[in-house]
Amino acid sequence: MTLIYKIFRAEEFEAFEEAGRTAGSPDDVRDGFVHFST
Repeated sequence: MTLIYKIFRAEEFEAFEEAGRTAGSPDDVRDGFVHFST
């Protein structure tokens, strides 16, 4: 199984936990894709 890591700022993670989903950080939205690490 491959793991994908996404680093969030605290407020971004809180919004993710509350909504149960995310469109990514403001940088992700600006760039049109979610930046992540494997």
